[in-house]
Amino acid sequence: MDKKLLELFDFDGTLTNKDTFVDLIKFQFGASKLLLGFGMYLPHLLLMKLKLYSNSKTKEKIFKHFFKGMDIHRFNKICQSYCDKRFAEIMRPSALTYIENSEAQKAIVSASIHNWVKCFAERLNIETVLATEIEIDKDGKLTGNFSSNNCHGDEKVVRIKTLEIDRPSYQITAFGDSSGDKAMLNYADKGHYNYFK
Repeated sequence: MDKKLLELFDFDGTLTNKDTFVDLIKFQFGASKLLLGFGMYLPHLLLMKLKLYSNSKTKEKIFKHFFKGMDIHRFNKICQSYCDKRFAEIMRPSALTYIENSEAQKAIVSASIHNWVKCFAERLNIETVLATEIEIDKDGKLTGNFSSNNCHGDEKVVRIKTLEIDRPSYQITAFGDSSGDKAMLNYADKGHYNYFK
């Protein structure tokens, strides 16, 4: 029996040529506020690079700095506007061509925030997005916290397994570009590193 085909794509750096977490903040707040905000968390960023502090906690602190208290509807409009204005500039042409010509079932598996990754996925005709989810309070405001684990490293495989596919009946191909994608690449039958660069 022929196996079903499933392709898993990391987003930042794999399908895009930029880290969209940083780029969206720059898009919305400007370069000066971006640098000032990241500068406040420089010790956390340095410790993270040295693997002495959590990637997830660092990212959450920065996200909270910029977006805590923002109305979810406004945030979603920012995400859509970012996608509309930056799609052509930041998407890798080779990735776009590949996705357009592939007949496999597809999913994006990303550490970035689901709200803006979903906007890009819709333009790519990819229905499944597994990404970092954000917490919204009872008044519809962003708390700045994540409501899920950061979709990075081993968490990517945890999320993929929530798809509840019959694993033996699928041929899985994964695409990534960083150490945060290694678990996903190893889980797949075929793992491609920097395939679209």
